[in-house]
Amino acid sequence: MRKNKPENYLWRSFDHPCDTLLSGMKLGWDSRTGLEWRLSAWKSPDDPSLGELNYGLEQNNYPKVIMKKGTEKYFRTGPWNGYGHSGVYEKANQVYNYSFVSSKDEMPRILG
Repeated sequence: MRKNKPENYLWRSFDHPCDTLLSGMKLGWDSRTGLEWRLSAWKSPDDPSLGELNYGLEQNNYPKVIMKKGTEKYFRTGPWNGYGHSGVYEKANQVYNYSFVSSKDEMPRILG
C-alpha cells in the first residue's frame, strides 16, 4: 500500500482543523475539491462540536483573514498586500513563520 495516495487515508486531520492551528496547517480553500480550511471554536468547554466562532480566509478581490460569530463578521484584517495583512500590526513572531501562498488550485495562508 502506498502511503502518499490520498485514497489510502482514513482521516486527514490537517484537512479538517478544529480549534488549534499547528505548524504546517493551512487556512483557505482548495478550488479543485471545494475543501475549506477554517478554525472553529468548541461549542462549550465540555462540547467539542462546532461552535459559533470560526476563523479563516475570505476572498473578495484580495484575501483577508476574518473571524465570524455565526454569520456576523466579528473581526477582519485588511487584504493581503504582499507582506502582510494591511491595517493590522503584526509584530515578529519567534515561534511561527507565516507565509502566504496563492495558486490556481489553492488559496491558503500557511503556518510554517
